[in-house]
Amino acid sequence: MNNVLLHRITEKGNVRYYSIEIVVALFEEYIVERVYANIRFKSYTDRKNNVFSSFNEVQIFFERLKKTKDEKMICLNYIIFLLKKIRKTLIK
Repeated sequence: MNNVLLHRITEKGNVRYYSIEIVVALFEEYIVERVYANIRFKSYTDRKNNVFSSFNEVQIFFERLKKTKDEKMICLNYIIFLLKKIRKTLIK
């Protein structure tokens, strides 16, 4: 149904990703599945599931998660940008 995959590359070159997915289960239940992982490892680092009885609830939860993760990624990218800029200033 809905799936979002966010990733980032650390300074050491590791690729980490975060996946959010809505899955339809039996008996009209909806599951939001979140998976945290690193590309270097065969298995995921962590997996969390939230179960909802209505599609409206699951959509609200999913959109809230997406917004939070997007804001964190934007903030993290800005912090990395500032740190690189400071590093260049200190090296000169």
